[in-house]
Amino acid sequence: MAKLKMKSVRIIALRQDRKRLLEHLQDSGLVQIEKTETCRKGFGKIDMTSQIQIFERNVTLSENALKILDSNSPEKKSMLSAFCGRREIDPDEIGVIASNAGEVIDVCNRICELNKQIADNAAERIRIKTALAQLEPWKNLDIPLNAKDTKTTAVFIGSIQKEYNEVSLSEALAEASPKLEFDFEIQFANEGLTCIVLFAPIAQKELAENALRDIGFAKPVTNSSLTPLAESKKLVERSHKLENDTENAKKEIISFADRRKDIKDTQDYFRIRADKYSVIGELQHSRNVFVISGYIPEEDCEKLERLCERVSVCYVEFGDVDEEKAPVKLKNSRFAAPAESIVNMYSPPSHDDIDPTPLLAFFFYFFFGMMFSDAG
Repeated sequence: MAKLKMKSVRIIALRQDRKRLLEHLQDSGLVQIEKTETCRKGFGKIDMTSQIQIFERNVTLSENALKILDSNSPEKKSMLSAFCGRREIDPDEIGVIASNAGEVIDVCNRICELNKQIADNAAERIRIKTALAQLEPWKNLDIPLNAKDTKTTAVFIGSIQKEYNEVSLSEALAEASPKLEFDFEIQFANEGLTCIVLFAPIAQKELAENALRDIGFAKPVTNSSLTPLAESKKLVERSHKLENDTENAKKEIISFADRRKDIKDTQDYFRIRADKYSVIGELQHSRNVFVISGYIPEEDCEKLERLCERVSVCYVEFGDVDEEKAPVKLKNSRFAAPAESIVNMYSPPSHDDIDPTPLLAFFFYFFFGMMFSDAG
């Protein structure tokens, strides 16, 4: 077990080599680039916010598409697949993934559109179910709920939040307006609701409105010119169509299941692009050169020099660092190395602390083995 000794590094390279050099540094993982708040005279930073937002939006889009695929067509995995991690992409594949990225993003957009259609259809079917329940008391009515007055007769169709029969309703209307002449039909009545159709002379329309208002009358909210039975039939047909559309949308989503690998690779590609442009935004640039400052393990300094000489015309400078400010990089055996991520998740040890990774790895594997056997 060990904590590697760190060195500071500064790389000055031509701007025309920036893309190639950064890609190789990113692939190698040798340098931790340091963010700088201030720039030297003659240098400045490039705002990469808009490009980064595009890449991050594509990452989010692909994440959503994968979640939708998993909910509609779960990926078949082996029992030990959770320990495999993400597939390592060969550098030669990056060009192919980049060239296909636009088409894969179109697939992700389509998956998300279909999922939104499914959600909208579900919400619409709930509204239809509610509308059908509201029309149920009116199923025997042979005129539309928004029927208009005639030249001689005022028509009132609506409900009262109280149970009435013919006698009690007549008495309530007569008490509310003794002079009112009316005729009515009760379409539905139960505890707490009475649905009625009332007819009155057109000359007494205002009188009828006041009397009905006094007993809590309310008109149904509808724009349909169909009878309740015809409207219910239309809504049922609409619900069946939405159900079919939803099934077709789900089938189309499932048809993209074989693109899951492409979507994952494209997601990683845009993550890499976002990271690279985030780094570019932190670098100091002049008209012709740019500067990379960061930290590197002392044992990797020669590797970095050889890499820079191979891909770019640049100047590489190493220096000593303040151990309090420098990052910590752990180096452990193959047995303990997988537990480094757990240590880093909480807090990596400082330069003065002991690396707890080997001890943690032993107890982690031991207790995990106990729990795994208990589950079996």
